[in-house]
Amino acid sequence: MGDELIDRVRSLEQRLFQKARELSLLKDMSLFLASSVQKTLDLFAYRMNILTNAKFVRVYLVDNYFIKLRLVAGYNLSERYLEMVRDKLEVSIDAVPCGRAVKDKVPHVVSDVNVDDAFALWRDVTTMHGYSSYIAMPLMVSDRVLGAVDVFFESIRHFSDDELNLMTVLSNAGALAIENAILIEKIEHTSIVDDATGAYNYRHLNETLKKEVERSSRYNHPLTLIMMQIKDGNDYEKVSLSLADRDSILKSFVSATRSRLRGTDMLFRYREDAFCLILPQTPKSSSAEVVMTRLYSAFTGIFGEAWDLNISIAGMPDDGKDAEALIGKLTGFMT
Repeated sequence: MGDELIDRVRSLEQRLFQKARELSLLKDMSLFLASSVQKTLDLFAYRMNILTNAKFVRVYLVDNYFIKLRLVAGYNLSERYLEMVRDKLEVSIDAVPCGRAVKDKVPHVVSDVNVDDAFALWRDVTTMHGYSSYIAMPLMVSDRVLGAVDVFFESIRHFSDDELNLMTVLSNAGALAIENAILIEKIEHTSIVDDATGAYNYRHLNETLKKEVERSSRYNHPLTLIMMQIKDGNDYEKVSLSLADRDSILKSFVSATRSRLRGTDMLFRYREDAFCLILPQTPKSSSAEVVMTRLYSAFTGIFGEAWDLNISIAGMPDDGKDAEALIGKLTGFMT
């Protein structure tokens, strides 16, 4: 009776120790809200790898239709590989083992990938990367699935219930942090975007321009601004549109303009009929001809000949050394 009691006490101590460890890791994982969605994803992959002692980790998010998974983060993978595939690699949910975890909402465990049918097509890949065991954990928030985390282990392992419970705790905490980061980013995006057109709004223009002017001054980089004012032409019958129709056309113009710009260029709605472009690290002389040609192409494709487009350009430092001087140079022509 004494030995049995001792065994029960030891078993209870082990469980309490395990629960304390899980709670500590849960607290650690749930508090790591980073400054962006991508940083949160990267940090989650890193911590999942470290806390599980895995060989490497991959993180996928599922689309709204539960058809495709998109690789968004990883740890212990080559940086070159991640740069090539991150946010670009999309696979069918039925084509990869972690799809089972997403659909079934439970972990998918493979103790030995060398004898598992699901890995038959990737024998060469498993040998090249040197992993033998695998777990896919669904990223769950309440009953919703955000995606899955692939965890690969070097040696063949048979996972205990405690190990699976711990990994469930970690993945659920990570999923919560990821969802919070996505929601915060959506809120931040909404606060800086003009609802009617999809361009950045006037408030964000002021904040961004000040930062770009400071950066241009500090590093002695060129900075070019372009102001576009869209005006009714002479054919008044063609341009007598409702406010909703005008906003719809302006939204198409914003979309067409963005498709002709670099990823670093930023388009803002300055006022109802005017838009401002900020072109970082772009000299005024080279931007004038190239960018203006693209802008006119976008404009005529949407508005045709019934509207006019007035454009002015200002470059730093020739036309001003602060935000107020540059905007003053741009708006002098506006009516």
